[in-house]
Amino acid sequence: MASAHDPASTNLWATTPSLEDTLASLLSSVRGVRLVVGRVVTARPLEVELIRGDGGWMGRRRISASPLRAVVEDGATLAAEPGEDIDPMLWPWDGAISPSAVAVPAGPSVPAAGMVLAWRPEGPAFTREERLRLEDLARVIGAYVCAGTQAAPPAGRANTDPLNSIVHELRTPLTVVSGYVAMMREGTLGELPEPAARALNIIATKTEEARLLIDELLTAGRLEADRIAPQIEVMDLYEAAAAAARRAGPRASMLGAELVADAPPQPILVAGDPHLVARVLDNLVNNALHYSSPMPRVELSVEADPAGGGILRVSDNGPGIREQMRERVFEKFVRADERGSRAGTGLGLYVGRQLADRLGGSLRLDSTELGVGTTFALRLPAVVEP
Repeated sequence: MASAHDPASTNLWATTPSLEDTLASLLSSVRGVRLVVGRVVTARPLEVELIRGDGGWMGRRRISASPLRAVVEDGATLAAEPGEDIDPMLWPWDGAISPSAVAVPAGPSVPAAGMVLAWRPEGPAFTREERLRLEDLARVIGAYVCAGTQAAPPAGRANTDPLNSIVHELRTPLTVVSGYVAMMREGTLGELPEPAARALNIIATKTEEARLLIDELLTAGRLEADRIAPQIEVMDLYEAAAAAARRAGPRASMLGAELVADAPPQPILVAGDPHLVARVLDNLVNNALHYSSPMPRVELSVEADPAGGGILRVSDNGPGIREQMRERVFEKFVRADERGSRAGTGLGLYVGRQLADRLGGSLRLDSTELGVGTTFALRLPAVVEP
């Protein structure tokens, strides 16, 4: 790949097999639309590398106090209406904003690997259907681009773990599959007959499970290499719970699950890293959905810790955990379902506890009853006044 710092590079995607053809095919399905990919270079401060849809390099931009931060950090889609200015430092046109534009997170993970800016310089504002199609297209393109054009590791820090390298390489094709599945479910590629739609729901569920397994393996590898450094800030624990419920919403819907986040009477402020807390909560919620059947019910509740800080509980109506397994489930590669009847690596709770420890908190099994359900409790420390 040409140097990311070389403005003369004409096509940064040319060395990625089939990527150019994929971009051309997807772009041809929506007339008059232009795209720019913003690939995250550093998270703190948030800095993105801007690359046109044709592969041309546009330079780097730092996103400070901007609504665009939410696209990367929260996985939110941001839409601009006519005359609205989202961020003149980042949008790649001069003068007034185009009739309509969207910024979509690249890939399904939070925080996202980047964002895709899509706009139409001429013509009417996008209809709702066009905007949904653009979001689907941008997710596929952005996920493919951000996963397929990762910079090589710095000199002297090459990845020496073959398993970690293999797992990392699996993310690119899986992310592309996820994007196409989303497009098919939205009807972007045409209407499907009912039997095919049912089969596609199963594919979507299993693809999401595979993505979660890959994320768990990569996070476990980073933990063991001590390459995760928390960035502590003040955060609202209920907002973290509500965001986790929103992220799990599509999967809960596919499973026919009830997923609720109970709001406390007042904000519960704690000291934590929002990204790492989100990872812990995603593991807990997805575990709860995974092991609860046939009608899963998952509840997130938040309360102040009498000792200081806050406690967030995730409860399910699953099979419960046998007594001899209640502490072992936090060990690496250990699963409560010893029969192996459900897919999983046995890493989710291990990763969750390790991250909680690094945040100065804890993750424990709060209660469990066979045939009734299980509750896990994440405790985070109080905010320390300067």
